[in-house]
Amino acid sequence: MALDGSFRGHIITGDRQLDSLPKGSELSLSFTAIDTSYTNLPTFSPTPPKITFTQATNQAPANPFALDENGNPDELLEERKKNVLISKEHFGGNGFSSLSINNHDGDIEIPVGTVVKTPDGGSVTLSGSNIVVDGSLISRGGNIMLSAYNQTYAETNRVNTSLPSVNPNRGLIEVGFGAVIDTSGTNVDNRLVSGNIQQGTAFLNGGSISINSISANLAAGSLLNVSGGAAIDPRGKVLFIEDLDELLYHLDRMVQNLRLSGWFKGLAGLIVGGMSDMHDKNPADPFGKTAEQIIADAVGDADFPVCYGFPAGHIDDNRALVLGQKAKLSVTGNGATLSFTRQNA
Repeated sequence: MALDGSFRGHIITGDRQLDSLPKGSELSLSFTAIDTSYTNLPTFSPTPPKITFTQATNQAPANPFALDENGNPDELLEERKKNVLISKEHFGGNGFSSLSINNHDGDIEIPVGTVVKTPDGGSVTLSGSNIVVDGSLISRGGNIMLSAYNQTYAETNRVNTSLPSVNPNRGLIEVGFGAVIDTSGTNVDNRLVSGNIQQGTAFLNGGSISINSISANLAAGSLLNVSGGAAIDPRGKVLFIEDLDELLYHLDRMVQNLRLSGWFKGLAGLIVGGMSDMHDKNPADPFGKTAEQIIADAVGDADFPVCYGFPAGHIDDNRALVLGQKAKLSVTGNGATLSFTRQNA
């Protein structure tokens, strides 16, 4: 198989299309054939190559397609039959979010320094006689499956009345020192600050890594990562803050940090609970503002309701707040009300 052409599988999403995404394109390569000399048409590998992922391919182009005098296609050059180089440009950046390779009777290698990465939520399925990962294989929030087969197609197609013997040179998966296999969830920052591009949260959850082999060696210093991600998104949220026994200039620094980092932009409401025992470092040189005045200055002319003195925090009248539930905050000249909507588990 000669992969000298261009591969394109672009999908298009709008700037505001963050979570309801179209299905990604798929690229599937199978280095197999069907043996028509048998009635059951078994699958076999006539010329299994060694497949190597590279940053860029540098093989000589294959000869143009042609037929011999018997009408059969001319064979590839021996070097091209033995080695298949797959550039990262064959997928990922060109839109292919799913890559599947079946090289049952040949080896697959991702060398040191090579990064194979799909779009978020993609998948990689590699099947071969042996698989070596010394570089990085990344599909954030997606799925990666590696399978190394101990028996050749010829052996599995043969009728056996007993268990086949183990082949010591097949069915091996190695993840080398410094190698990374990563399906961790994405980290999303949707604060409305300058230059911040809004992101979707479709792939926050960690994905899966599956390794199927007769022998697997995960070297010291290698990493398999299926961790979950996280989202920072104050939009539409009700923020609650309170404090105890803090210097006023410390409070000013903290709320200004919230303001400058975008936490007040897009809020649905702000609840200020107990600000107990707030004080100056030097009473002879007071900061000059109360805790509530400091917060009001940081919030400015907010386009969302702000409630001060809410009965919650380090105070005797400490009311319970339900975190993570849908809430409604109303502030009028006569006071404030906070209500929660019960959500089914």
